[in-house]
Amino acid sequence: MRNYAKLFLYILLCYTTVSQASAESLYIAIDVGQTSASKACYTDGIPGSITVTGCKEKATLFRVSGGYQFDPLWGAEISYGDYGKGKLGTATVPGLGVINLGDWQFIGFEIAGTATFPYSDAFSLTGKIGFAQTTIKFTRISMSATSTNLAYGIGAQYTLSHCIAIRAQFENLGVVGDNNTGTAKLVLLSAGIISRF
Repeated sequence: MRNYAKLFLYILLCYTTVSQASAESLYIAIDVGQTSASKACYTDGIPGSITVTGCKEKATLFRVSGGYQFDPLWGAEISYGDYGKGKLGTATVPGLGVINLGDWQFIGFEIAGTATFPYSDAFSLTGKIGFAQTTIKFTRISMSATSTNLAYGIGAQYTLSHCIAIRAQFENLGVVGDNNTGTAKLVLLSAGIISRF
């Protein structure tokens, strides 16, 4: 019973102390959203007799991050993301019929410096720049490629209390893949919750 009382007191303290993010704080964040893999369905070079349908360039992402706010303006963050799985569709090949091409999947790590620009006591604009190491994998064939790119993003953050905030972000992770897997430009749109401690 005492543990529940302590938890309730902690939550109450968080939600009754509404202020801008503390000058120095560790935090964890969970984001969900949409991955857009531009040109993942690129079909140039495929003979005209073969028809490809059902390919999708969008997927659902899930990401966990940890960070440190050095002062109210500057910070750093590291994250691991499952950027989702999308269908490559099916190919109709004369003489062979319909072939399931399988799925593509992106996963990766990102490390970035962050900037927070307060607009009011609770609302801030945010930016980030760093490096993303992203791997593309295919489900039906044993093929993958890992790319390391400059990554950047912009967003907005709303502080609910000194230990809870919500955020939304747009990020560009660059072009992922190689000549064997093909390449796609990876863009993320996400929303998440931040817990400071």
